[in-house]
Amino acid sequence: MEDATLTTQAALLYPATPDLTFDELLTEINTFLTRRGEQVLERSEMSSQHFVLLSNPRLHVSIALHATPLGARGLDQALAAAVTRAKGEDFDRLAADSPAHLRIAVGDGPHPMPIERPDAVQVRTKLRLLQEVLRLVTARARPLAAHLCTSDLFYTPEELAAALAAAPSPVLTLHPVPTPKQTGPRGRDGTGLIAWQSHHLIGRTLVLEGIPEAVPLEMSLALLDTLVREKVKGALALAEGDALKETLGMALYVRHAAPDATFPKGRIIVSFWPEPAEAAGTEAPAPFRPHPGYSAITAVWERDAEGGESVTLGHGSLRSTGKRQAGGSGWMILVGIGLFLWVGLPLLNLPKMAIESAFSDEPVLGETSR
Repeated sequence: MEDATLTTQAALLYPATPDLTFDELLTEINTFLTRRGEQVLERSEMSSQHFVLLSNPRLHVSIALHATPLGARGLDQALAAAVTRAKGEDFDRLAADSPAHLRIAVGDGPHPMPIERPDAVQVRTKLRLLQEVLRLVTARARPLAAHLCTSDLFYTPEELAAALAAAPSPVLTLHPVPTPKQTGPRGRDGTGLIAWQSHHLIGRTLVLEGIPEAVPLEMSLALLDTLVREKVKGALALAEGDALKETLGMALYVRHAAPDATFPKGRIIVSFWPEPAEAAGTEAPAPFRPHPGYSAITAVWERDAEGGESVTLGHGSLRSTGKRQAGGSGWMILVGIGLFLWVGLPLLNLPKMAIESAFSDEPVLGETSR
């Protein structure tokens, strides 16, 4: 379950629908991409006053404005998280009552629901672009709060701004979960922290072990963020047997654990204890459930014995399956349904010709039967 694809989406909560100029955002996004040697994005004709789709053949960015609350559906894990509760903010109320919200998504391919399975863009590339779009949007319209699917956590405006100022920021991807107190070597008690989602950044799940009880949660979270950030930069190897020593006498000891059912990518354990505890914890931690996205759309491609491809779109209890044969037929309608479910808008002005062709046996213009 931990190894599911990372969903690079975010939602910003507002007291009213923010006034954004999509063309200005596109210019700044393209400036950012050009500096990184990436292909620029173009604005899709599907865009409207409240929705914009920016894309190139490799990836896309969509921004959707909603004059409704985000709601708490599907956010139970984020709202119940220890890290969320420690912030002292009433995120339940903000999610339920904030009059407007904005959704941002970065995805593979030129379209949120592509006709062909797109090539996967590197996770770090999508994360970095998502954080840059968040920075640009929040600089123009400060939100009341934010939720990121990448970490499945809520953020205050202040901590979001601080994280984006230091982008790329691991704190916007990690979902830290405290583990119970355990007795380590020489009778030293300590707690732990599992940095779920860190395997997307460093290849394995990072776990802190043996944290002294006197250490505040904020300091432990800062240590997690630093370790991941330095590992990504190449400044820390976090190799098996490493010892990270401070001049004040404190040391952290690194060991690796093999993949298992809970941690399919394995673990990097950074411990305050020089040796592992004699007795492991009595219970394995509950697996983390990555957030599937606000519409929870799934698209599954299958090929049948005749060589035709079918796609199944799922959204909660709604599932719709269509087949694409040589002449094409129902695919544009399925794509439209997918956009409708994600954006929450009408079918985004799908061309009349494409809609009509979906209900006939005639090929779409430019296609020929084979």
